Amino acid sequence: MAHGSPDDRANASFRAIATRLAATGQYAAVAASFMELNEPSIPQAVDQLVMEGMQQITAVPFFLQLGGHVAEDLPQITGAAHAKHPDVTIKLAGYLGYDPLLARVIADRVREACEQASCPKRP
Repeated sequence: MAHGSPDDRANASFRAIATRLAATGQYAAVAASFMELNEPSIPQAVDQLVMEGMQQITAVPFFLQLGGHVAEDLPQITGAAHAKHPDVTIKLAGYLGYDPLLARVIADRVREACEQASCPKRP
């Protein structure tokens, strides 16, 4: 679940992650969904997964920090989806938050930028 943007270029990396997860074959189904501005919406994605026969859905917030969307909106949206589909288990996973893997990605971005800009090195 991502926030969504009116500029679809901003959604491309999220959609690519969903495609990559689906390609692993580890999950019965993977659906990218959006809170706002794009489709499928989170409720639409849940409805589609249920139509495909999914009985357990894990909703993963593609958010970096705890804010109103993560703390309030996403639990409300997934709660409403569960109320609509009471026979389906819908789990809300933790948001991305701090993860050592994110620190590695940031370090990679700094290294890439420095390679392009010839950043000074520490003595």
